[in-house]
Amino acid sequence: MPRIVFAAILALFFALPPLAASACDSDFVNPVTEIAWRGMFPIRMFGQIVSEDGPYPTQMVRAPMCTCEDGSTKRFGIVAGARVPEKMFDVTKHSFCMVGLGVELEGSDIWGDGTSREEVDGNQAEYFAQTHMYFYNPLVILELFVDMPCFDKSPLTIAQLSEFNYFHSRPLEGAILSPESLIFSSLPVIMAGQLPESAAVNTLGANVDSLFWATGWGGSYSMSGYSTNGNTQRAEASAHVAAKSIYQQHRMLIMHGTQGEGALCGPFFQPVWSKSQYTMQVLRPVRGNVTFPVGRSSIFWGAGKNPGEAGKADDWAYLLYVNRDCCTW
Repeated sequence: MPRIVFAAILALFFALPPLAASACDSDFVNPVTEIAWRGMFPIRMFGQIVSEDGPYPTQMVRAPMCTCEDGSTKRFGIVAGARVPEKMFDVTKHSFCMVGLGVELEGSDIWGDGTSREEVDGNQAEYFAQTHMYFYNPLVILELFVDMPCFDKSPLTIAQLSEFNYFHSRPLEGAILSPESLIFSSLPVIMAGQLPESAAVNTLGANVDSLFWATGWGGSYSMSGYSTNGNTQRAEASAHVAAKSIYQQHRMLIMHGTQGEGALCGPFFQPVWSKSQYTMQVLRPVRGNVTFPVGRSSIFWGAGKNPGEAGKADDWAYLLYVNRDCCTW
């Protein structure tokens, strides 16, 4: 079935008219050759590392065996885990530009393209971009390990378009979804979390989940398409917007907790995200070969990834690797 769905989507894409390079730089991501497969390491079975080594997750279940209740039935299994590439995020200055899918949907002057907004709610907006989220799991597309219960088996699907999200370009109104942002979006509070988070993620390669309001790229609030990094580092600004979109998906209960003992029998609601659950890979404009944790300086991953030529900048696609612990059999 996934192969039929994938073929139908490809047929639809190839039937669409070619894109204007000046408006939208997009290209379908090859699920075989463009994935940083080493980003899945370390793979765990029986609570032990069974693959080549990799950055250890902040949370990793060490128990070898597990039990889960399925209605009145209790099943026994083994503890397994890996970082699974499951979702893709676009961060683009062009509305309806599906960067990682290779198409541009019909644009609209109602939504705009994010390039003309100089000020929002009285605050200078240095960087604004639209975001799109897809269910994009190369293992599902290639029909590999489809019997494993340890990852999301959703077919290739568009899951979120910020152009239809009222709060994406209105940070103040976004407090309806996250009233705590009135506290955690203030500069002193951001800096109180930013400094230790940045130190941890850039020296140890590990996030501090208790500092949920800060990333190494800036504050997690507001959950909007704005970043203050635009005038200094465009790569980090785009990654910052992607991270804020991930957090918003948690708040809307679209994305869930998948690591730790509480996730062994299935994902759980997690309205306050765990940053350590995720690593990212740049796919567009220029593909990167490494994965990196949320908030890590672009010194480690951003060199040459945003070419400074017309029509080739600020159309980003990121592959999201989700750390999963599960009880399999």
